[in-house]
Amino acid sequence: MIAPRHWPRLAGLGWDVARSNWTRAPRRPYRITLILNGRCNCRCTMCDIWQKRPAREMTLQEIDRFFQRNDRFSWINLSGGEIFLRPDLEEVLDVVLSRSRRLFLLDFPTTGQTPDQIESVIARTRERHRPPRWFVTVSLDGPPDLHDQIRGREGAFGRAVETYRRLSRLRTRDFRPFFGLTLQAANVDRVEETWRSLQKEIPQLAPEDLHVNYAHVSSHYYGNDESVLPPLEPARRELARLASERTSRWHPVAYLERRYQALLKSYLQTGRTPLPCAALAASCFIGDDWTVYPCSIYDRAVGNLRDHEFDLARLLAAETELARLREGIRQGDCPNCWTPCEAYQTILGSLGRRVRA
Repeated sequence: MIAPRHWPRLAGLGWDVARSNWTRAPRRPYRITLILNGRCNCRCTMCDIWQKRPAREMTLQEIDRFFQRNDRFSWINLSGGEIFLRPDLEEVLDVVLSRSRRLFLLDFPTTGQTPDQIESVIARTRERHRPPRWFVTVSLDGPPDLHDQIRGREGAFGRAVETYRRLSRLRTRDFRPFFGLTLQAANVDRVEETWRSLQKEIPQLAPEDLHVNYAHVSSHYYGNDESVLPPLEPARRELARLASERTSRWHPVAYLERRYQALLKSYLQTGRTPLPCAALAASCFIGDDWTVYPCSIYDRAVGNLRDHEFDLARLLAAETELARLREGIRQGDCPNCWTPCEAYQTILGSLGRRVRA
């Protein structure tokens, strides 16, 4: 249930989703992914963010200026690196939540390696701000031995589970934690074992509490290569098994998860984004140095917000090739991916549309 005070924000998100179904060139994205930093406390084999040279990282003052000028997002995804490595994260969250007057959904992932800090930052922030919906995903990619190996940290599994356990105690109708598993070459044959390990630690865990996505390659963000991708047939089998374990109850998050996984099968068969992608229309990706990209995968930089006084609409309007670029993305003239960072708003912007051949 949505509290009555949040109905205007829900209506705003509904309007944004509806508008994304009938127009190819909205005036502004309603969802952004904002990369707060490039530092990480894990050394993952599937992602080389931790090996990148530090960028001229965005400051708290710049973040405040950005959200003063861009205060109408309905959905904000924060990410890193590991965002809890920012000593000013609590202040960053205050800026995001106080400036974003139409915000309906805030979400971000965490490696879950600092349970005390993560619990305290979120608990204190929730005392001051209550967005209609707030989701936190604790990354977990295998049973204890494999997760620690993938993450490059001994004890990483235990700390991630402890973080989830603590966040679960804070769960309300407006705040919910999830586990997030990235299906990759290293774990595709151990997903069921991962689930059993989690249930052993948290017996009340439901299949809907574990979100599964597929590993992708990105030069400008992950800095990885195709060696991380799982073999297709084992991936398809795992997706079919996971889908069979989920309930069919109606819930917007459950619907998006089911639809994402159903269309992921099509993506694995064709290598093409199954629906016209909404990147650079309903959403965009902003790196930790304020460079704007269509998404986390496509390395076509659109511009840097530092050069446009942190005005996203001004930057997008200044790009003379933007309409052509956006239409090319819709037609599949891009790397073609199916990562949840782009897939969810693409699904919402293609309601009733057939999967393209």
